[in-house]
Amino acid sequence: MPHLTPPVNAAIVGYRMGATHAELIHLVDDLQVTAICDTDPERRDAARDQLGDITTYADVEEVAADAGIQLVVVVTPHSAHLPCALRCLRAGKHVVVEKPMALSIAECTAMIEAAQEAGVTLSVFHNRRWDGVFTTARQVIRDGYIGDVFHVETHFGGYRPPSRTWRGDKEISGGLFYDWGAHMVDWTLGLLEGRRMVSVSGRFQKRVWHEASNEDHVEAFIRFDDGAVAHVQVSQIAAAGKPRFYVLGTEGALVDNWAGHVDVSARVGSHTATFNVDYDESDWPAYYKGLADHLVNDAPNPVTPESARRVICVFELAERSSQDGGEQPVPHE
Repeated sequence: MPHLTPPVNAAIVGYRMGATHAELIHLVDDLQVTAICDTDPERRDAARDQLGDITTYADVEEVAADAGIQLVVVVTPHSAHLPCALRCLRAGKHVVVEKPMALSIAECTAMIEAAQEAGVTLSVFHNRRWDGVFTTARQVIRDGYIGDVFHVETHFGGYRPPSRTWRGDKEISGGLFYDWGAHMVDWTLGLLEGRRMVSVSGRFQKRVWHEASNEDHVEAFIRFDDGAVAHVQVSQIAAAGKPRFYVLGTEGALVDNWAGHVDVSARVGSHTATFNVDYDESDWPAYYKGLADHLVNDAPNPVTPESARRVICVFELAERSSQDGGEQPVPHE
């Protein structure tokens, strides 16, 4: 597919969080930010101050019409991911979308189909696939210390009010799962790599923070084709903590308590050996290095849209289950 001549010219749509993307792109020789798009004139001014000689736009239509832009990075509120991505894909631009990819399975599929029709790359910025805690836990599993994984629990939470920004507005954000839940579900699926999801069920609760439309507590239960199961919980009414990862295997277990290391229990004969493994160093720039290699040298897409759609499948089906009851079959697996 792509074999672009470097440096690849990138535009960032949405500069509030987009500033972080600009910093990461700056670290990659084969990519350069040449344009910023934001509806807020103050953020456009900030982009010029921070990035120097760049073009600024107030409308994504201007980005789509700029023939010099080859890559567009969409870092808008979640409800704007679909229209911005579709407009740029259909204009022949390669597109990166911030996670979560979109608000629904159908929106994800529409993006994937638009990229295929245009013959361009669509990728999703699941940068926390390069977080040290995840890469460490995954390597322990790959190295066979705990045997075949059959049960995974992941948790993120605390007792605090929701954001007063658009992130607390379900119509724009998608709901509580669509913030840190994007990381937790993606990590869960990564710890159970190679398995196919069969069904999802869920429970969504609204009990305390009625000033915001997001849920207070959400959880998803995922069943896989080999019988493995996973439970993902995100809460803003959890007054007591839980491990971030609790993983059971046929020959041991792995637990992460946010402590800078994972705790491993491995069966050795009739005994259990316990030891700690320090987190790897996180490497967020690896995403854009991988993307550049893909666009210039046709290396693999660092995060395929199909893999990112799996996260949205869990969100949507868990909510549907909470409303209707019962397990929901998983499409596109």
